[in-house]
Amino acid sequence: MGLAVWFILARERGLVLPTRSPVELFRLSWLVMDRPCLRHLVLWIATAVLWSRLTTVVASPPVIDHLLPSGAQAGQSIEVTAVGKFEWPLQAWSSFDGVRVSPQEENAKLKVTVDSDTPPGIYWIRLYNDEGASVLRPFVVGSLREAQEEEPNNRPSNAQSVAQPATVNGRLAANGDVDLYSVDLTAGDTLVASVEANRHLNSPMDGILQLLSKEGFVLAQNDDEHERDPQIVHQVPKDGTYLLRLFAFPAKPNQRIQFSGGNDYVYRMTLTTSGFVDHVYPLVVPRRQPQPVSIRGWSIPEKAATMLPLTTLAGERLLVRFDTFGNTFPLRVVGHQVTLEKEPNGREAAQAIDVPSSLCGRLDPAGDVDTYKFTAKKGANLRFSIEARSLGSPIDPALRIIDSKGNEVAQSDDADGQRDPKVDFEAPEDGEYTLEVRDVFVHGGWRYVYSVHITKPQPRYQLAVGADRFELTPGKDLLEIPVSVIRQNGFSREIDVALVGLPASISVTPARSSPRGDTAGSVKLKLSASQGPFSGVIRIVGQEVGSRTELKTATFGTGGMNAPSDAIWLTVAAPEKHETEPPAKAKD
Repeated sequence: MGLAVWFILARERGLVLPTRSPVELFRLSWLVMDRPCLRHLVLWIATAVLWSRLTTVVASPPVIDHLLPSGAQAGQSIEVTAVGKFEWPLQAWSSFDGVRVSPQEENAKLKVTVDSDTPPGIYWIRLYNDEGASVLRPFVVGSLREAQEEEPNNRPSNAQSVAQPATVNGRLAANGDVDLYSVDLTAGDTLVASVEANRHLNSPMDGILQLLSKEGFVLAQNDDEHERDPQIVHQVPKDGTYLLRLFAFPAKPNQRIQFSGGNDYVYRMTLTTSGFVDHVYPLVVPRRQPQPVSIRGWSIPEKAATMLPLTTLAGERLLVRFDTFGNTFPLRVVGHQVTLEKEPNGREAAQAIDVPSSLCGRLDPAGDVDTYKFTAKKGANLRFSIEARSLGSPIDPALRIIDSKGNEVAQSDDADGQRDPKVDFEAPEDGEYTLEVRDVFVHGGWRYVYSVHITKPQPRYQLAVGADRFELTPGKDLLEIPVSVIRQNGFSREIDVALVGLPASISVTPARSSPRGDTAGSVKLKLSASQGPFSGVIRIVGQEVGSRTELKTATFGTGGMNAPSDAIWLTVAAPEKHETEPPAKAKD
């Protein structure tokens, strides 16, 4: 027993055991416990530690902080490390069939295989065991060759060499960490270095990116091109080797005055002198007759400058992509008319538009203000919403509506915590009105594109859940899943809420939301299980009572990335095993 205790205590303290014979280790352990009182105390501590470890193994779902690397090139198979707290082995789930995840025998290692026809974008991976599941973790599929950071690379003298075009997967692993990469460039090339971290990977970093000459002079710097993620675009002045230096402060400021880092400070940095898309124009196309779009960015070849959108995504988006480009761009599809801005359309020459419709424009040059005129009947309800900042445009947009007498009747420059504004407008009288779009800081240029969607608000509803994972024990109390019912624009019909994707061993009591009363804003689904285990995705759906309208699926947030998911996870435990009570404290 003394030998076992020695091993347990040594491991708990992170000690390296000496390479000796079992007899020597046995003697050494009893030297530690040569007194009865100490021996009883150490035996009790060691047994308690062992018990806590065993109960943790039995009762803990996996906690996955991040995946490293956090992405792969389409058509490739790579090894990924899961970082967090868990007992291996685990099982894996992916949100897309073209991204297959296979846990390996080695601790924390996953094999991720991406089919060659998988569209670039963000997909989700979840790891689970019989006790529960981790939160969803993003995995980015790109089109360029992938490279992995190699430490040490914190000084110009040991900067990691990268052949562009490529996407580098890295991590600022500790406070004070700085990552440097060297890249060979040719005079006249335009280098784009773009970082994905906080916005797409939920990394808690506010990154700063610098381009340095070989001698160490800073040629360019950026920290907030896309929210908290930096991007540098720089025309190369002469042939040579250049350095890219990345460091970060915490996305949530604290009292420390130092560069920040940690296990979850992961990033992807794309380096290319080939095509990189800034935006497409127009930003919106009609569903029935999609029109060609112009691709604007850097190093865009002439044959790719204008194209029809090809790849269909879920919902109301198309994806503009070229395999040689460093990125893609989402294109919105609408079911109504799309109008393009025609200059001049300043305050003295407003452009006539129909409502409802979508319109696309550009604030160029700096100080430009675009105006549009429309007619509305008294009491008409219209919603005006801008898409700009959310698509990567540098605009901080503002809109306002002016009546025929020059009075401002509605305005907005932010909505729901986002920089893209939204206005619900009710016409106070029959007449002509003017819509005005401008940049809050009077900036402008070829990149300052926007789209305005003018719609008539329709009664509708949404379903939401506050958690993405639930656990159920067979034969125990019912599991209640609260579902929020968000009624919009006066929606006043009854809604049946139910669960799909359940095995026969799980029963559910569906719920009905009435337009008034306690169930108008929320309902509870009640589940019970006759047996287990079960681990898998379930979906909560709603449908208007007495209607054949399309099912609405309940969604949950994914950690601040503004990308909700409907893949709710349910774990039904295996039949309970006999549990032994923890040992009582040993007496002297």
